[in-house]
Formats: sequence, C-alpha cells, structure tokens
Amino acid sequence: FGNCSSMMMMGMTLVLSLAVIFVSHHAFGALPRGTGTWVYDEKNGQTAMWAQNLTGFNTRTSKPINIVFSYGGDMEYYPGSSNPYQTYFSAESQEAAMAYSKVPGVQSIITVVDGRMDGGQDWS
Repeated sequence: FGNCSSMMMMGMTLVLSLAVIFVSHHAFGALPRGTGTWVYDEKNGQTAMWAQNLTGFNTRTSKPINIVFSYGGDMEYYPGSSNPYQTYFSAESQEAAMAYSKVPGVQSIITVVDGRMDGGQDWS
C-alpha cells in the first residue's frame, strides 16, 4: 500500500468494511460455522429464487446448509463525480436475505457486497 493515496486507502477500507454484512442468530463477533452455500439471484428474477431448493435439501439431510452467502449488491467508483464512491444494496437483495433466513436449518445469512473501487476500469 506504499503508493496508495488516502482516497484509495479510504476506498479499500470501505471495501473491507462493506464486503460482508452479518445478519445472524449468533452474537456479533462470533463467526458462523457449518455448511454454507453461495446464492446469486437472477437480476429482475424471482426474489430468493433458491429458497425452495434449499428448503428441499435441508429437510432431507442430516447436515443442513446453515449458512447462506447471498449476493447483496456492489460498489462503484465514478471518477469526476462529487461523490465518486457509491454502494448499492437494493431492496430486492434485502428481501432475498430475509427470505433465505426463513429457510429451515439456516442460522446465518451473509450478504456479500462486492466491487472494484480503484477506477482502473471504465466500470470500476
């Protein structure tokens, strides 16, 4: 990080701070343990489109999936903007996380907010 500007460091701190948000039955600070899966709902598709599959799996197994990594949104960098750092965590993503939390056996939802904040690409 020796050549990074303070803005870049702030952006990287933002990435690290927002990368994982825990919504859990566990006490904050305790990392969830168990079997996990990543779900990525189709944009403009059914909210929590994998919930029925997870329910089916969890009700038929002795080792249910108890951690769901649910795609939450992204971060963008818009150079030249008065507020170049933007984070998106849509209502649909929040609804999906809540729906996955109701799947039998699921104890933890981790919503993932990803992005590239260095402005190195036209989409970052």
